[in-house]
Amino acid sequence: METLDIKNALIVTYKLVNTLKSNSFNKSLLQLWDVSESRDNILAIQSKVKNDLDSKMDRFNRHYSYDVIFDYLDQLAREKKIVLRKSDMKGLIKEISFEEYRLVRTFIYKVSAQYHTFFQYQNGQFHCHELVGGILDYFLIKDGIENGTGLDSLDKIINDLLKNKPSQFFSNGYINDLFISDRLQIAEFPFEVVSLRSRKSYLSTCAIANSDYIEKDLENFEIFRVA
Repeated sequence: METLDIKNALIVTYKLVNTLKSNSFNKSLLQLWDVSESRDNILAIQSKVKNDLDSKMDRFNRHYSYDVIFDYLDQLAREKKIVLRKSDMKGLIKEISFEEYRLVRTFIYKVSAQYHTFFQYQNGQFHCHELVGGILDYFLIKDGIENGTGLDSLDKIINDLLKNKPSQFFSNGYINDLFISDRLQIAEFPFEVVSLRSRKSYLSTCAIANSDYIEKDLENFEIFRVA
């Protein structure tokens, strides 16, 4: 990553950690997402992703304070010679754009995860990846539900599933498959992904690039065309 990208990613990451520890964000987790249709299914999705994030936060809060993450980020910024103002490290985030999601995820995988830090910062490093990754996923799934993904073919598939599947399809499934992994793949490889393969009984999808693919297990799987 370029130095400016690392700096911008660090700024967003500091703000995400501020958000995780804030009372306003924790209260917002109890508010229903802004939707008008398929409310039972949306509630199933919201409950699942909220519970996933709650579990990560509860495990962390039982043993640590957020200072361990801030100390790690401070050390990483020093190591990368990134100069941040105090104002850069303040503030909260109420939503995240697709571009910010990709920026911070790239920062985690290609910069932070590759950084071999001192033992005293390793807990902060691990929990930074765990919690920042969790809130990133929460915000992107919420964005996809409330605003759409910006990908017409994917939005059509999502709407079809929301209208035609029972709530258990979502509560027993893997929400990140459809709302994060598939969104990233279709956005980054728009001319390669031709369809999505989904289980019929619970949400579990994968992108398919082979235009000649023929589903052999129609009892358990269905195919949704993307291109």
